[in-house]
Amino acid sequence: MTSRVVKIYENDSLKREMNYELTITEIDSGWTYQYRNLVDTKKNMDFKFLKNSNRLLFATSKLGLYKTGKYSFKKTNPDEFDLYIETEEMLDGHGPVLFNEKFGVLTSNNGWGMDFLFLPVEANTAVERDILRNIQRN
Repeated sequence: MTSRVVKIYENDSLKREMNYELTITEIDSGWTYQYRNLVDTKKNMDFKFLKNSNRLLFATSKLGLYKTGKYSFKKTNPDEFDLYIETEEMLDGHGPVLFNEKFGVLTSNNGWGMDFLFLPVEANTAVERDILRNIQRN
């Protein structure tokens, strides 16, 4: 289990901050990523990565790989996160997700203008600013 702080931004303004525990489990087809809210179980989130098809599943959304290794917040490794987007046209569908197999979800846009940052507990504001800048640039 790994601790994460999920920060929710709306229109570049921090709205909420919540603590989660992340459990990554290997399954036959890939991995599951279970984010458990430490206060409110209604805010739990589950993602599933299907390795063979390179798809990321979240609730009813099926996200496909759009760009490989174009997004990072670590200057030492510019190819860290891949961009996944909704593969089927959907009214009010899920927005883009930055993800890698080792870390899990870095950012997720809910399609309603809210950006979720899934950060390590020890992340600082400089890292957060780098991520937000990277999202806006791409």
